[in-house]
Amino acid sequence: MILRSAKLTVLSLTLFGLVSVLGEGLAGRFDYLSDLTMENPAEKAAALYNEGRWRDVQEYVAFYRALPGTASAAEALKPFDEAAGEERAKAVYQAREFAKGFLTGESEELYGQAAGVASDLMVVGDVRDLLRAGAALAEGREPDPLITALAAAGLAMTAAGWYAAGSPAAVSVKAGASVLKTAKRTGRLSLALEKDIIRLSKSTDGLRTLAEGLGTVADFGRTSGPDGAFALLARAAKVSDLRRTADIARGFGKNAGRMLRWGGPDVVKATEKAGARAVSRAAVYGERAVSRLTMVRAERLLPDLARLSKAGTRTMIRTVKRISAVLAPLFFFLSAGFTAVTASLGIVGLCRRVWRAVNSGKAKVSS
Repeated sequence: MILRSAKLTVLSLTLFGLVSVLGEGLAGRFDYLSDLTMENPAEKAAALYNEGRWRDVQEYVAFYRALPGTASAAEALKPFDEAAGEERAKAVYQAREFAKGFLTGESEELYGQAAGVASDLMVVGDVRDLLRAGAALAEGREPDPLITALAAAGLAMTAAGWYAAGSPAAVSVKAGASVLKTAKRTGRLSLALEKDIIRLSKSTDGLRTLAEGLGTVADFGRTSGPDGAFALLARAAKVSDLRRTADIARGFGKNAGRMLRWGGPDVVKATEKAGARAVSRAAVYGERAVSRLTMVRAERLLPDLARLSKAGTRTMIRTVKRISAVLAPLFFFLSAGFTAVTASLGIVGLCRRVWRAVNSGKAKVSS
């Protein structure tokens, strides 16, 4: 009886251990990803399309297709890509975007942005922005401090003769300033960078630093497109960060600008820590996965993301954890019960042996 109870105790403890390992070991190893929602590329493309952001749809599709191992998944994006292309090809849309770019600098399209740059490359662009600021003051409105600062800085650089009119350096600085203005108007400039630009525009040394930063923006825009230049501005907190951020982004090759745009707010930090290759693999699962690279080693995160991305994996893990939550206490209490029974039987057996020994001693004394 004692042997049988002991065997049951060992069996219960073994089952308790197995269930605990299964629930907390195998399934529990993914707990650090429980709050991470993987991005569905088709849903993201659909959301952009429904918002009427035709160019963003095609830019996102191009970004996703350039990521490693996305050939099959990218097929689901093809309808959105084609539909957005049809919208962008319409004459009414193109005329509207060109006019917006030339008059306000707020176009989403390259040709509209080029029209805005054309006006900004001329001194008249700076004069125009300053006149707008003066009109705003006359009407009792606050002029935009960044646009005003950039316009004043452009005139100051021209008056100081830092750059010969039409020289590559002058064009680069003017183009960078134009990108900054457009980024501001369209809400694609970080507040921290905006404050730094305004600060630098107030001194001669600051103007030189600003000119170098504007040149970096223009250079990056030439290789990564206007969207890449806007993304660079969104990821830098200071003008002095622009060159370092651009250098880090170039590690993604042709996808540099798009990675800055779609890789999320932590893409630069994650790339510094894990490298461009790891970030590209994480970006397949969305910008939250890229952010997680700043906290978890790529060697652990990327295989776990690949496992969790498979159909039914999350459901299976939740099921295993629920079963473990029920069975682990059950086997624990069973093992505790069998242990108590075994101990009790052992005590009873010991008492019997003692009692027999005592009676045997009495019998010998009597004889």
